[in-house]
Amino acid sequence: MTEEFPGFSYGDNDPAQSLIWNSYAIEDVHGAVEHELSFFEETSSGLYKRYDELHTQRSFAIETYVSWLEEAGFTEISVVKDFTHDRASDQDERIFFVAKKQIDQ
Repeated sequence: MTEEFPGFSYGDNDPAQSLIWNSYAIEDVHGAVEHELSFFEETSSGLYKRYDELHTQRSFAIETYVSWLEEAGFTEISVVKDFTHDRASDQDERIFFVAKKQIDQ
């Protein structure tokens, strides 16, 4: 979150729709970024309509997520890296949490 997204910029140009995506760090909130997205969609008249979105995203330490899962009643929690069964670390680009929760019936 703090290394890949701040300063990230992406554009996609398709005849029927286009996208401009810019991301910025939220300086006073650790692990948080804002994503400004502008979509341009061609209308039946041939003009383009613009849609703007602002997304805020924040990440926390692995231990924080594990603690929240435990507090919510999940067990057998494992944390693995990007589409593998290998143990994850804070340095991995993508992390998956696998957990079980007993549902009383």
